[in-house]
Amino acid sequence: MSLQDIKQKTAEDETLKQLNEIIETGAWPNPVPVELQPYNRCAKELCTYDRLLLRGHRIVLPREMVRQALQIGHETHQGVVRTKQYLRSKFYCPNMDLDVERLIRNCSACVLNQPLHEDQPLQPLELPPRPWTKIGMDLVGPIQNQYILTVIDHYTSFPEAVVISDISSATVVTELTNIFSRFGYPLEAVTDNVRQFVGQVLESFLKSCGIKHIRASPYFPQSNGKVESPSLDMEIRTQTSLHHIFQIPTSILSKWKKNWSHQQVSRYLH
Repeated sequence: MSLQDIKQKTAEDETLKQLNEIIETGAWPNPVPVELQPYNRCAKELCTYDRLLLRGHRIVLPREMVRQALQIGHETHQGVVRTKQYLRSKFYCPNMDLDVERLIRNCSACVLNQPLHEDQPLQPLELPPRPWTKIGMDLVGPIQNQYILTVIDHYTSFPEAVVISDISSATVVTELTNIFSRFGYPLEAVTDNVRQFVGQVLESFLKSCGIKHIRASPYFPQSNGKVESPSLDMEIRTQTSLHHIFQIPTSILSKWKKNWSHQQVSRYLH
């Protein structure tokens, strides 16, 4: 989708041609036709610029291009709210919210990877006194034989994510060393009770760094909710996107997987 495409389709769209004439003359018909009523409600926000129709800073989409815009907005398979936020920041068309909801409800990849049950809300924890004093750590995966080590700052909710090929304690310590070299040592680290986080290797490492290790209760995993919720969201969205990626030939996909980077993981976090 390019600006030139939008300009061309705008010029061909009968409703937008009428709307363009109305904006230029400032005279709305009485009564207002049904197809123009949504635009009439925001008439003071509409203008034209370089063969484009705008509502404020957003492009008014011709109906023929709405489907394409929706697919772009849902490209990474984020949920309804984030898809709406993304599209609202760039485009306007009547009933866009309903179109988004309908698209995601009928998205086969999202349906395939959605949880089978509704999780109970995670319990918020007390806010630390300043950034990077308390972090949460979790391991996501396996996702196509890869794992993601996630580290979340409890104060700012800033996420760090690293793709790793194995989840040994030694690998976890290596990646944490890289992260701590950039941000410094936190005072506390909260983890669940997977073996990589409760073994002697990580315990010794955290102790040598002066970091207090807090383990989430196996009977109350909500105590690590700061990192559990983003990790679950990232896992679902990554798996959903890979559902489409696997339509690409295996030789190309294997090359991509070997070159996963922090930036690529961040695409699924934002």
